[in-house]
Amino acid sequence: MMYTNQENDNYSIQTVRYLLSDITLHTDNGTSTLLDDVHFIDLSIDSTLTLHIAEIVDKNYTAISFTLGLNTINNKTDSFLNENFFPSFAWPEFLGGGYHYMQLEGDLNTVFNGYATHTGGTNGLDFSFTKNFPIALNMENANSTVIINMEINNWYSNPNTISLTTDGIMGDEDKQTLLQANGVTDVFSLFYTYTIH
Repeated sequence: MMYTNQENDNYSIQTVRYLLSDITLHTDNGTSTLLDDVHFIDLSIDSTLTLHIAEIVDKNYTAISFTLGLNTINNKTDSFLNENFFPSFAWPEFLGGGYHYMQLEGDLNTVFNGYATHTGGTNGLDFSFTKNFPIALNMENANSTVIINMEINNWYSNPNTISLTTDGIMGDEDKQTLLQANGVTDVFSLFYTYTIH
């Protein structure tokens, strides 16, 4: 039990899987470059932790944005049949179908008591959210690295204190709303570097 949240739940982390969609770089003149429409991250699969972009057209970028999960238009069960997250990431049809946004799982207080924090489009409602971070990247003659960090404990703490449960909270619209608000606030952070060549 390596982690403790504000509810004093002691927990471990065994599974971290989530979708980022519409990962986009923005310029100061209003243009944008879509880096990936859907990217599946699985902490246990190293190849999913990095997104390599060989070359992009614009040179100066002032922001990067992405969405956790999929918006209602894109979150259809048959939309990603050939992706490596299908079918294990499919959201149950009786809860609205589509796909999970995130699966966060581990043990709670003892190794005999598991928890599951699953987010997704519960009952057809859209609990995805978009983050936009300012950056100052001049891509001309430079190789850049942008790191998106997810602070797992913050899912349970700010602004809403959430207690871990064993039911996955998949069918609980109120809990999904609280998780969404916490995700918007400070779950994600970003930093970047670039090397002149």
